[in-house]
Amino acid sequence: MKINPRIEIISLMRGFLICPILSFFLKNDLIKIFFKKEFSIKDFKIISNKKYLKNIFLYMSSLGIIIPKKEKYKTTKLGKKILYRAGSFLILHSYKPYINDLESLLIKRKSLNVECVRKENVLGSGSINNKKFFPNAINLIKKEKIGLIADIGCGDGNYLLQASKKFPNAKIFASDISKIAVSEARKKLKKIKTEKKFFTCDATNVFKWSNEIKKIDINKNEKVLISIWFILHEISKSKISNIKNFFKKLFLAIPNSIILIGEISDFNLDELSRNKAFSIMPEFLFFHNISGQGVMDYFALKKMLTDVPQKLKKELKFDVIKNKRNAKPSAFIWKLEKD
Repeated sequence: MKINPRIEIISLMRGFLICPILSFFLKNDLIKIFFKKEFSIKDFKIISNKKYLKNIFLYMSSLGIIIPKKEKYKTTKLGKKILYRAGSFLILHSYKPYINDLESLLIKRKSLNVECVRKENVLGSGSINNKKFFPNAINLIKKEKIGLIADIGCGDGNYLLQASKKFPNAKIFASDISKIAVSEARKKLKKIKTEKKFFTCDATNVFKWSNEIKKIDINKNEKVLISIWFILHEISKSKISNIKNFFKKLFLAIPNSIILIGEISDFNLDELSRNKAFSIMPEFLFFHNISGQGVMDYFALKKMLTDVPQKLKKELKFDVIKNKRNAKPSAFIWKLEKD
């Protein structure tokens, strides 16, 4: 594929501006306004600096995201696709502490001691996963008899909200290492009437959170559904053996559970560079690497399944990147159960 250097340069520079703009709208729950038939600056009631907002709209219009219509605006077809994926922008924006002060991080310090903006990360992940992954995952288990939905690494609770609609009588267990995430999940699930338990805990401490799950009574003909969304790379610490041990502990604790796994895959430099125009994985992997998260290769994870008690029953692949030898998904969902 022939590369146009000018297009590459413009796209790199443009990301500097549009990423924080879209992140702001999503973080402040303003994205939904763009999906109205028409909207005006007055619709953005929490914004006091209307002149600044008008200039942002002029910029977004110049990119073809929205179009002005007298005193109102309309989102274009392209704009809707971009705004629909605003969660991806917010996830990237949540890592701004890692790049906002490079002089200090690279020259004055010998090690990193910063963290992502947790609330932005939680909201961004919840937004994109809610649209792309959760509906597909729930479809995999729609015929199961579920008595308890336990989400380990619950984020903002979007998955539990969707799953509870499919299984309205199922009890809920929401756990995350982040108090911010647990707080957001509690707010998201406030209207759900079934029994709910919120628990702050590291996912690697299987003994601790599984003991809490076992305190919740369900009918004998029902199963526990355990979901683990995009935290295997945190559990791994770049070692497959850590993930194996995690699944073995989980099997000993709750052997009859159904497990839904969502995870991203690592890629080599050649795969990333050849597909950079179609994939955001270079950015995702960069931030995962510098924040000490061990994203593993898809095929290494697939091979790992031969050494754990749970077996792969169903699989979904997303954003597959092809090369001469194989096709590797950027992300995947597994349904695991014991035989």
